[in-house]
Amino acid sequence: MSNGIIYCAVGDKFVKMAARSAETVRETTPGAQITLVTDKESAGGVFDEIALVPPGPNRHVKTNIGVYSSYDSTLYLDCDTIVVSDLSPVFDFLQDFDLAVVLSQRSRLKYYPPNSLTVHGLTGEHPHFASGVFGFSSRVVPDFFDFWLAAYKRTQHVVTFDQLSFSATILRAMKQGRTVMPLPSVWNVRPLWGDSVCADVKVFHTPQMDQDLSLQAYLSNRETLDNPKGAPRWVKHGKRTVR
Repeated sequence: MSNGIIYCAVGDKFVKMAARSAETVRETTPGAQITLVTDKESAGGVFDEIALVPPGPNRHVKTNIGVYSSYDSTLYLDCDTIVVSDLSPVFDFLQDFDLAVVLSQRSRLKYYPPNSLTVHGLTGEHPHFASGVFGFSSRVVPDFFDFWLAAYKRTQHVVTFDQLSFSATILRAMKQGRTVMPLPSVWNVRPLWGDSVCADVKVFHTPQMDQDLSLQAYLSNRETLDNPKGAPRWVKHGKRTVR
C-alpha cells in the first residue's frame, strides 16, 4: 500500500506556500512522499513528484485533486498549512475508511447565501466539513472528485470557497455508503477563525501562523498545554495570548 501527501498550487505565490508547508511535513513525518500539482515546471526541491496542469482556476484543480494522486491512501493539505505533529496515523485510518475528514470547530454553512445552499440540498443546520485537510482512499477516485468538481462549478459564481461543495460531496458519499473517519479538530486548527489549540495539534491552517512568530510561541509553550491528569487544555492562541 502506498501513502502520500498532495498539494495543489497554481501560481508562484502558492507554490512557495506549499513548499514551506511541505518542509514542515518533512520535519514531522519522516519518509513521507509528497506530490505537488502545479502549473509551474520549475517547482521541485522538497517535493517527490510534480504533476503539471495547465494554468487555470486553482479550485478547479483542487476539487479534482484525486485524479492526480498516485497513492493508495492520500492526505490533501492546503498550501497555507503548517504541520507540527506526525501525520502518518491518517494512513492507518484510510486502510479501513474511504475518507477522513474534519468537522469544523465552528459551523459556517448558515453564513452562505441561502440560494447556494438549496442548490446542493443543504441548509444552515447541516455540518460544515473542512476542505483544507482531508484524507481519501483511491477507492473513491474518480467518483468523489467528479461530483465535487461539478458541485463546485454549480455555485462558483455565488460562492468562490470550496467548503460548501465539499460538505455536499461528503454527505453524498455517506449516503452512498462510503465509510468516513471523523478526524479530531486538531487536524485543522485555524486560530484566526477563533479555533482553540491544545498540546495535540497536528496542523495549523493559517499563513500568518508562520509569519507572526505564533508558531514559535506555540512550540515553546506546547508542554504547558498538556494535562497529565486528564484531557489537554484548550486555549485561544495568537501572538498576544501564548508567549
